[in-house]
Amino acid sequence: MVDGLESDDPALRTLAIAALERTAGERFGYDPWAPEAERRTAIGRWRQWLDTR
Repeated sequence: MVDGLESDDPALRTLAIAALERTAGERFGYDPWAPEAERRTAIGRWRQWLDTR
């Protein structure tokens, strides 16, 4: 699901963050409509979260 956050398709990014939010109860600041640099920062937080699991 985290890989879906990197999609070029904003609809797929929206579905991915919705699924992750249901699973983790968190968004880690991810906005599927934000500029790419902001999304990448939030994706980094998601990857850190995954590494602790």
